[in-house]
Amino acid sequence: MLSGCTTYGGSKTTAKVGGVMTVAGFATWLPLARENASYDEAGLAILGTMFVLIPGALLGVGGLIGMAEYKLEPVTDAPVARAHEQERQARAQALDLAWALTKAAAAAARSGDCNSVIAQSPGVREIDADFHSTVFMRDVAIKRCLDEASAPSVGP
Repeated sequence: MLSGCTTYGGSKTTAKVGGVMTVAGFATWLPLARENASYDEAGLAILGTMFVLIPGALLGVGGLIGMAEYKLEPVTDAPVARAHEQERQARAQALDLAWALTKAAAAAARSGDCNSVIAQSPGVREIDADFHSTVFMRDVAIKRCLDEASAPSVGP
């Protein structure tokens, strides 16, 4: 990001270009290594430093920093995150409905209206089978109504 790149790949490319420019900038200094280097060669080295080496080093460092920043940032895919959020909301709404049905069934069971409990049981099971078995079926009054309904009737 410091280098102006908006992606990890862009930062990586910037770092590579900066590295090449830095090497090229150092290469402009090679003629000065000779004993009889001319002023023209010194001028070339100065121009190489000004226009290639320094900008190349800055690009390289900026690219590396950008790569590090993108490695630290969590990668999120907005459509996938949005879909997960929608699934989470739908699940929360379904559980809210299952709770509402369970509360209504519990109230009906406590008032002796077992027919309402029997009618609501399949709806809660359809919404969430785990909720039905761990919450709905563990309510004492609801369980009593359902046990009475499933018990064989004793007749004369």
